[in-house]
This record gives sequence, structure tokens and C-alpha cells, in this order.
Amino acid sequence: MDLPRILGGEAVRKKPFPDWPMFDEREKELLLQVLESRRWGGRRKTSRRI
Repeated sequence: MDLPRILGGEAVRKKPFPDWPMFDEREKELLLQVLESRRWGGRRKTSRRI
């Protein structure tokens, strides 16, 4: 039985993990729109009562 890395065995992963989260300019633009809207969540107000 092989030893785990912490006990001197061989590492399972040889390469570093990729950068995360992955995003591009579109996601950055959309996130900025949300921040600037000052509406980060919640429910919409409606005039209808149930």
C-alpha cells in the first residue's frame, strides 16, 4: 500500500490547479452593472397582493 503524500508518499497531482474562478471581460462588466445598480438581491415589489 502506498503512503499518502503527507507521510512521504508521491503526490497525486503533478500540476498546479488552474486559476479559479474563470471569467472574462463580459462577466466583469455584468458584475459592475449589478454593483452600480445597488440592487443586489431580494424580491421585486409588486402591487398585487395574494
